[in-house]
Amino acid sequence: MSNEQWASQHELAINSYKLTKESRSSNKDKGRLSAKERRKDMLGRILTPHEKRVISLRFGIGTDNTLTLEEVGKSMGLTRERIRQIEQKALNKLRDHPSLKFLKDYLD
Repeated sequence: MSNEQWASQHELAINSYKLTKESRSSNKDKGRLSAKERRKDMLGRILTPHEKRVISLRFGIGTDNTLTLEEVGKSMGLTRERIRQIEQKALNKLRDHPSLKFLKDYLD
C-alpha cells in the first residue's frame, strides 16, 4: 500500500469517526429537546397561558435566567403583587395535579 493510499484510507476513517460522533451528539440533543418540549407542553395543558408565562419567567424555564416578581410584572404590565398571586395559583395547580405528584417535594 502506498503512502497516498494509506493517507487516503486514514482520512476516510477519521471523517467516518467524526460523522458518527456528531450523529450521536445530535441524537442526544434531540432527546433533550424533546424532553424540554414535553415539559413545556405539560405546563401548557395544566396552566393558562398567563400562568405559564409567569412560571416560565420566574423560574427561567426556556431561558438562562430567572426574573423577580417586579421584573415579570413590568414585562407583563402587572403589579408585583398580581404576579405573586398568579404564581401562587399556578404552583397550587401544579402541586395538586395528579400526573405531577412527583413534584410535590419541590413545591412544598
